[in-house]
Amino acid sequence: MRFLTVSLVMLIAVLVAVPGCEPRKAGEDAAQREPAEVIPDPIPQPIYDLIVLIILDTSGSYAGYLERKGHPFCMHTIDTLFRNRMGSNDRLVLGQISGTRTALFWDGNPKSLRIDYADQKKFTKFLMSRPDPGGSRVYDSISDGLEYLIHYPGAREKKTKVCAVILTDMDDNVNDESQEKSKARLLKSLTEFGKLDSCMGIYWCEPQFVNTWRDQLRQCGVRGVVHSGIVADPPLPTFE
Repeated sequence: MRFLTVSLVMLIAVLVAVPGCEPRKAGEDAAQREPAEVIPDPIPQPIYDLIVLIILDTSGSYAGYLERKGHPFCMHTIDTLFRNRMGSNDRLVLGQISGTRTALFWDGNPKSLRIDYADQKKFTKFLMSRPDPGGSRVYDSISDGLEYLIHYPGAREKKTKVCAVILTDMDDNVNDESQEKSKARLLKSLTEFGKLDSCMGIYWCEPQFVNTWRDQLRQCGVRGVVHSGIVADPPLPTFE
């Protein structure tokens, strides 16, 4: 019995001496107890050579132009701006002006557009089928598109050329907050856009708004053109 008592005392002494059996101290730093968090490397984002944004007005006041000229002008713009660039690292973004707050609806390789929307009727039908509460959300829709371009990797560093082609009469009557705030947002977006390697064109603008928006583009530092619907063959914007 005496031997058993001595052995038990020795076993307790050994267990107490083992570091792993010590109770956790109340003030012990959690960072010292837990393994360090592993932060993965960010996924590299592609840098494109050229990104073209085309926004088409599908509101009631513009439906006639879309039916007769929207798809042909869109395809003409794509063919002209991306001509002789087969195999280049380019991108095309499409958007819509209507009463909806979801302006942008397509972002892909330019060659893919003819696969997705090769037929004029199919293209127009798709645009007109998108949910639309009515009205013309012009200023905020253009801002959505410009801000999307501005935040593309490489745009602010001027590694990527960006071009915006806007097909609208510029008759804004639907706003996220107020028309004053929507216009201020658009002018801010234009100013940021003007700092990039960029150009812009507004087409089929109402004649009474043409000079106003020509002045606004110039004041915001945007290299661009503004034409009304009476111009038969308006030139596309250039980076020169």
